[in-house]
Amino acid sequence: MDKRLRNRGIVIAVVTLTSLVMMFGPWNKPKGVAKTAKDFFVPARLKQNLGENIKLGLDLRGGTHLVMQVQVEEALKGLCDGSQQKVEAELKKEGIAFKSVKVPTSTQVMVETENANDHAKIQEKLASEFTGDWDAKTTGNSVTWTLKNSSAAVYRKQATEQAKTIIEQRINAFGLVEPILQLTGREEDHMILLQMPGVDNPERVKALIKGDSKLELKAVDGTLHPTREAALAALGGQEPGDKQILPVKQKKSQTTTTATPIEQGFYVVEKAPIVSGIDLRNAQAIPNQQGIGYQINFQLKPAAAEKFGTWTGAHIGTQLAIVLNNEIESAPTIQGQISDSGQITGNFTKEDAEDLSLVLRSGALPAGLKYLEERTVGPSLGADSIRQGIIASLVGLGLVVFFMLFYYKFSGVNAVLA
Repeated sequence: MDKRLRNRGIVIAVVTLTSLVMMFGPWNKPKGVAKTAKDFFVPARLKQNLGENIKLGLDLRGGTHLVMQVQVEEALKGLCDGSQQKVEAELKKEGIAFKSVKVPTSTQVMVETENANDHAKIQEKLASEFTGDWDAKTTGNSVTWTLKNSSAAVYRKQATEQAKTIIEQRINAFGLVEPILQLTGREEDHMILLQMPGVDNPERVKALIKGDSKLELKAVDGTLHPTREAALAALGGQEPGDKQILPVKQKKSQTTTTATPIEQGFYVVEKAPIVSGIDLRNAQAIPNQQGIGYQINFQLKPAAAEKFGTWTGAHIGTQLAIVLNNEIESAPTIQGQISDSGQITGNFTKEDAEDLSLVLRSGALPAGLKYLEERTVGPSLGADSIRQGIIASLVGLGLVVFFMLFYYKFSGVNAVLA
C-alpha cells in the first residue's frame, strides 16, 4: 500500500476514534460519581454518556419558555418608603414639627408641615437624604421631593439587572441544565427571558424564581396572646410606632394534609429587627434534630454576628422571635449569648426547606415579577425532530456513498472511507 495512503488512514482512524471517545465517554458525570470500565463498553452506559455530553436545547429536549417583567415601580416605591422612615426619624431628632410624611407616588416623598416657615430648615436638614437625584418643590404647607426622570430610569435598569442576577443564582442552585437567561425586548419594558430545557416541574421552578422570603430576628415584648385583640389591649388599645403585633405561623403536620395548630396566638415584637435576611452569610436545609421534617440552619455575616452576640448577651432569659414573611416561626427563650448562627424550625418538608434556604441565600428580589408569557414544549416534539434528523442524515450519507462508488468506481472507496 502506498505510504501516503497508509498515513492518511492512520490519521483518519485516530481522529475518528478520538471523536467517538469524546462523544461516548463519561466526561460529564455528576460530582462524586466515579468512572468505571463499564462506562466505556456497556451500551446502556454509552447511551447515558451521550445524553450527558450533548446538551439538547428547548426545541429538541422539551421544557419551559418564560418571559417575565420586573415590576420596577415597586423598587422605586421601596426606595421612597425607606426615605420616608429616615425623614420621620430625622425630623423627630431635630425637633421639627410636622403633620405627616407621605409617599404619594412611587417617585415622590412629601412632608406636610404645620408651619411654612420651616420649609427651608427642613430642606437643609434633609439635604443628605435627597441629593442631586431629587427635585424639591414647596407648595402651601408641604415640601415634596420628586426623583428625576433620568435617575428613576437608572434605578429601574438597576432593579431589572439585579432581578436577573438573583434569578440566575436561584436557577443555578436548583440544578437546571443549560438554561438560557437574558434580557429581552426594549430596555424600558424590563423583561427577562428564561428557557429551561428538560424541566419536569415548571410550577416549582416558577414559585422558586418568584418567591420572596423576608427573614427578621426581633425582640419579643411580653408573652403569647390568644388573639390580636388581646395583644392590642396589652398595648393600651393602640399599636405604637415602634412595635407591631405578629401571628404565630400555623404549623402543618408531616403525616396529614390538614393544618395542625401547635402554638397559635400573637406576640408583640419590636418593629426594628435585630438582624435581617441581608445579614445572612449562608443557609442550609438539614433534617430536624427531633427526627420530624426539616429545618434551616443559617449563619450570619461577621458584622451582624457581632451585633447579634452583643444583643443576645444582654438579653438572656428573654424571648427572640424568628419572623419569616411577617409570621413568627418560633419564639425561643435566649439561654446564653448567640453569635453567628441560628435555626428556623417549622416541620418543613425536604423540598420546602431546600427552596426556602435557596431563596434566603440568594436574597430578596428588588421588585415583584409578572409572568407575561409561558410556553411548554413537549419532549415528543424534540424526539420527532431528532428522529427525522437522523433519518435525513443517513439518507444523505447513503446517497453520497452511492454517487462516489458509481462515478469513481474503486477509487471512490478511498473517498468514502475518508
